[in-house]
Amino acid sequence: MYYKDSLRYRQGWLGIATLLILLFHFPIKIRGLWALQTFGYGGVDICLFASGAGCFFSLCGNGDVGAFLKRRLRRLAPACILTIGFWLVFRFVIGQFDVPMAVGNLLGLQSFTNRGLEFNWYISAILLFYFLAPYLKVGAERFSPVGKVLLLLFLLICTVPFWNVNGYMIIVTRLPIFYAGMLLGDLSMRSVQVKRSHIIWMALSFVIGVLTLRFCYWNLTPYLWSHGLFWLPFLLIVPPLCIGLSLFLALLNKWKVVRRIPSFLSHIGDYSLELYLMQVLWVVMTPTFINKFRLQAHSDAVWIAGVGAVILGSLILKQCTKVLDRYSHKKVRTIS
Repeated sequence: MYYKDSLRYRQGWLGIATLLILLFHFPIKIRGLWALQTFGYGGVDICLFASGAGCFFSLCGNGDVGAFLKRRLRRLAPACILTIGFWLVFRFVIGQFDVPMAVGNLLGLQSFTNRGLEFNWYISAILLFYFLAPYLKVGAERFSPVGKVLLLLFLLICTVPFWNVNGYMIIVTRLPIFYAGMLLGDLSMRSVQVKRSHIIWMALSFVIGVLTLRFCYWNLTPYLWSHGLFWLPFLLIVPPLCIGLSLFLALLNKWKVVRRIPSFLSHIGDYSLELYLMQVLWVVMTPTFINKFRLQAHSDAVWIAGVGAVILGSLILKQCTKVLDRYSHKKVRTIS
């Protein structure tokens, strides 16, 4: 197996990541799924790892940085603006609205103001990573192996000045995993084979990462947010996990009985952005509705119904963005 073979199941990674994030956001504890619900936020790290690899190939295919950013923003902006616009209307109705907050969220800059009141930190983070991607790609592609490791260590060291600033830590600690995705892209582009020694090292990395995460969670609770210990262990966990998931999904593809599972996960991956945005909208709005209509006694039912609303909302959002995309294409052709 070559590293490039693992990227065939990149959409499957995104599907699994989306399900993990949904479990993490779901407030009702499900028996037997404690670990997945507690650490399901790591699904975001899977998405960023996959995004780093995708950005690497996108920049290799077309070195025009402007064209790269245009493609990425065109995928991200319509869904985000529609969702955030709906959220802003909601905040206006409940009397929690101000113009600077609205402008900051629509531009994806609110998380960098350290004022809070952001719809979600991920939007600011991914915009920053897209703008840094061309520079990180140079390191992932042209540096020597030692240079690549040093750049990764430099990105980790860059998190230190942001200690105790929670709003920034959740972003800067994710940049190394995005760069790690670019390193996978470089290995894939160079057709590097996955050797047995690589598998041993990846398995060791995964085990150390999981043990580190558990240790930090139980013994270093005061530092989880302030020093990024919630997220940094996923740098050891996610790369081997994604390679392992590719091997697992490839195995499922060989069995007729379960062959539909990888394609189902890939289909969820196609809706990963829309499902993520709808989950965030669901989480921030549902408590207000529960309190407004005094639904505490039936809150479990409301949250469960919300899952259906998330799925339906993501389908609608996807169609809306497709319509906007077709309209913008048509308008550009008319002008030209």
